[in-house]
Amino acid sequence: MSISEPEILDFPGCPTVVVRGDKVPVDELTQFMDRAFTVLGDAIKEGRFRPDDVAFSRFDEPLGRLVTLEVGFPVETGLDEVLKFGDTVVFTSQLPAGTIATAKYKGGYDGLSEGWEQFREKVSDRGYDLGSPFWEAYDVGPLPGVLEEQLVTGLAVPVTRRQ
Repeated sequence: MSISEPEILDFPGCPTVVVRGDKVPVDELTQFMDRAFTVLGDAIKEGRFRPDDVAFSRFDEPLGRLVTLEVGFPVETGLDEVLKFGDTVVFTSQLPAGTIATAKYKGGYDGLSEGWEQFREKVSDRGYDLGSPFWEAYDVGPLPGVLEEQLVTGLAVPVTRRQ
């Protein structure tokens, strides 16, 4: 597991197409993501939207016993309508504009929480307070043939300079 040095940058924000999970038990997060990304993949295959970048997960609050999140893809243009696939709803949202800190985490998902902790510490040590929502982008995701040590997850969080 490794984490890159954080970069601070101005992020213009971007529209997204997502599936939202409200108060998902953390031990059901993998199943929620699998279901959501399957539905999003079906919508892509049907030509309902076209991703503009890699998949991501946006978290509204720190991970606890329950988590509220959106999983999806950045897009150039959002959906014209809300889509329903069974009981799963797909809709347009956004990643917010502003000053953010970013870093790259390399390694398996079992070490991702430790990677986030190292990232937060490094950003705080540089004199920034962290905000929300925060998100991770799956630059090299879990595809057939990809080894755990080859996974790369981008980490991003809004920040403000401490006074």
